[in-house]
Amino acid sequence: MINSILKAVELLKAFSPEHPRRSLAELTAITGYPKTTIYTIAATLVHAGFLEKIGEHYAVGRALIRFGPSVRLNAELRDRAAPILRKLAERNRESVYLAVPDGDKILYVYAIESSHRLAARSAIGDREHYHTTGVGKAILAFMDESERGAIVESTGLPQSTENSITE
Repeated sequence: MINSILKAVELLKAFSPEHPRRSLAELTAITGYPKTTIYTIAATLVHAGFLEKIGEHYAVGRALIRFGPSVRLNAELRDRAAPILRKLAERNRESVYLAVPDGDKILYVYAIESSHRLAARSAIGDREHYHTTGVGKAILAFMDESERGAIVESTGLPQSTENSITE
């Protein structure tokens, strides 16, 4: 493993739709690395176009956009499941989501939205805690007990809404 690459990846993971801009202090706090280390990695990523410097903040750079078409996002699974999911959605007249385990969270890879659906917060590419979504709970139900325990130990049971299970 190359530690500097792992650190750069951790730095990039600090950005999200909720936090599109981060200061050097925030990046240092999130990653736990020294300020000089984060500054050097960020400067390198800015030079390569993977980050942009906007005043005192950093944001994900345009160089990442060109990788979009190359990302498969479980495309083969999605393509094989799509006809089945469409039939399920039509039969039940409900939204149907396809999500896969992605480390200690689930990753939404496909959705068929119902025209009368409730306000949902899940979108393709979103990562959510298993215990806060119906599809995540279904995955947990069929998971080996030790694997389920490892996920809960890793992430805890953070509250996302007032109805989130936290114990």
